[in-house]
Amino acid sequence: MEVSFNDTLSHLNTLMKLAAPKASRGTILNINAQNLQYGTGIHIDASNLFAGSAFEIIGGSQMTQGSLFKINAKSTGGVSPMEIHAGHVEGGAIMNIRSNAISSGSSLKLEVTGNQADAVSQEGKLLLLELNGTRI
Repeated sequence: MEVSFNDTLSHLNTLMKLAAPKASRGTILNINAQNLQYGTGIHIDASNLFAGSAFEIIGGSQMTQGSLFKINAKSTGGVSPMEIHAGHVEGGAIMNIRSNAISSGSSLKLEVTGNQADAVSQEGKLLLLELNGTRI
């Protein structure tokens, strides 16, 4: 299926909308690409975005468990399951973590769980900071 629209959308318009306002369980959108070996599962090109967000998740105020964004990956070949490439950044920050208040918990948690006492081996690092290839 290909959806194309060669006109201008206002801030009130939506090109494609999936709505399930009465669904209380289940999965609304399931993309199965388990045999994809090369390429990209989901691609968002917002090259000319001036203000706003290319990807936004809203909700979670009633959550008692789970997460709004979850990546479940296994990496055995030195590949990073998640990367952020920002190219040239002039002002601002590559990544912001903001909260109005933290009554309990933390803004960033780095955790390794494993059954062995050596869940992080001597070659592994929980946090590695580098500046131009030099560890800091």
